[in-house]
Amino acid sequence: MSKLALRNLGIALAGLVVLLVALVVFLCLPRFAGASNSRQAVPVATFMDSLGVNTHINFTGPDYSGYADPAITANSLRYIGFRHVRDGGRSFSPEQIARLVSVAQAADAKLTLTPGSGGPVDLAAFHKGLRDLEAARPGILAAVEGPNEINNVFMQAFWNVEYNGRKSNMCARDFQPTQDLQGDLHRLIKSDPVLKDLPVYNYTVVYVKKGLGAPGCQADFEADIQAIGTEEAADFGNIHEYSFQAAAPRSTLFKAMSRKSVTPGKPVVITETGFATDESAGARPKLAVSETVQAKYILSTVFDGYTLGARRTYIYQLLDNAPDTPATNIEKHFGLFYADGRPKPAAVALHNLSQILAEPAAATSVRREALVYTIKGPHDLHDMQLLLQKPDGSYVLVLWAEPKIWDAAAQRDIVVKPSQVSITLKKPAERVRIYDPMVGAAPIRTLRNARALKVDISDHPVLIAFD
Repeated sequence: MSKLALRNLGIALAGLVVLLVALVVFLCLPRFAGASNSRQAVPVATFMDSLGVNTHINFTGPDYSGYADPAITANSLRYIGFRHVRDGGRSFSPEQIARLVSVAQAADAKLTLTPGSGGPVDLAAFHKGLRDLEAARPGILAAVEGPNEINNVFMQAFWNVEYNGRKSNMCARDFQPTQDLQGDLHRLIKSDPVLKDLPVYNYTVVYVKKGLGAPGCQADFEADIQAIGTEEAADFGNIHEYSFQAAAPRSTLFKAMSRKSVTPGKPVVITETGFATDESAGARPKLAVSETVQAKYILSTVFDGYTLGARRTYIYQLLDNAPDTPATNIEKHFGLFYADGRPKPAAVALHNLSQILAEPAAATSVRREALVYTIKGPHDLHDMQLLLQKPDGSYVLVLWAEPKIWDAAAQRDIVVKPSQVSITLKKPAERVRIYDPMVGAAPIRTLRNARALKVDISDHPVLIAFD
């Protein structure tokens, strides 16, 4: 090759490098900072279908008295507008089938069922229960899930799965019986002419900080993942993650979805995440938050799960398990509702959200041109925004921020001063309504023929509807 050709090649390569650097810089710029957005809107129905909640409908006894009345469970589901329920069971008695069906029918809900946590699993009995449920109410099932938290070292005395005469040993990182159960469950569902179209979620492998646990049975997530290897017998990966001590839910869920997985490359569901609102006075460290913080973070969580890529996010849980005053056990205080069915602020906020996003019964699908808008503000709104669209063609833009709002040491809320965000539309909107689910289901402000507006964003989602 001649020197001239080499020189021309060098110039071309240098130019290519410059272009690549410019492209990287452009892609790394926050697109809300003066950039025009024309995002693909998500149908409201698609977003709402991504929301689920945990229940204990078939758990009995004083520790689960909150679920004793199926009518309270169904009314609570209708109130928040959720249509997906995650519950568990091994073999389902006629009474249990009737309880599940009554809740699903009254709340128009679908079930995701797991054989639960540890102990002996009779797969044939579990399969029969699934078939019986489908026979009693066709379409009642949305998904089937493997065992729960197979490596939770805090429950090592109870949660080792037993299957086909063998018992897993999470302390020794022997999960083979659990994997055998998952493989047989997946094959059984996929070969069943009635159940074959149901997605099968993987068992949950939970992250616990390395070294925690009892001597001889200490957490090591990386070692657990290595011992399991790759799990093929699942259609979805499965995550449980809790933002203890009030870490912002988005950062916590992002870390969870970024960790190594035994189901690499497969879509993901989050089957447990949530916040407790009380615990015993002597608990250390303090893990519960105020009811207001629970409400704000749950609102953010439902949008975080969706925008981070989870196909469905199940909040833990619908009701407090049982009355517990003064608090003795944090596990009884994760509910969106009290055990008697009274809504906590989180349930009220979700109710408001579902009402804001409600679609008119007679709505017909209308095609409108894309909503093109520009956002300027101090928050990282590129990540924390979601554009929704109703069947009538109107748009709803959701914006939120997640600053620290709970002082765990002082056990008190942190008040965050709102920041103003500017939104500019390419074309004026005939009507703009601004909603705050923490305030109510009615708009807090309405504008007419607006092309530019300012919105206050503080520590939870705000919705802006454009007609």
